[in-house]
Amino acid sequence: MRLAECLRQRGWQVNVSGDGIGVDYPVEQAQRFQSDESACRVAAGIGLAPPTVSMEEAAWLYDEFLRIVPCVEQQGVPVSPPPSKAAFVEQLTNQPIPKWHPYDAAPERAEELAHKCPITPWPGK
Repeated sequence: MRLAECLRQRGWQVNVSGDGIGVDYPVEQAQRFQSDESACRVAAGIGLAPPTVSMEEAAWLYDEFLRIVPCVEQQGVPVSPPPSKAAFVEQLTNQPIPKWHPYDAAPERAEELAHKCPITPWPGK
């Protein structure tokens, strides 16, 4: 797999299975991994540009994240302080994976939190 080899060349430990590839990395390296993965997808000929997020969508998602914060905290998960709305929107429109998310403090509980504190689907799609 060209994608796996490219990621290995960039220093990532890649596990290849019948289902595809897997890479475990610390959350603080997420941005570096996303950048490397995007570059490797393009190099492997499977890269499409990441989906774009409009300013309207990013602002809506910020408000939606703030809406679920009390629910997440009621589940015993501490939520880190959010960035400003302007900073969140700017970041998300440049890289469509949010750097702040109410589930961040408990990634192992993300599925449970998504069920108990769901994010409303974007109404514009």
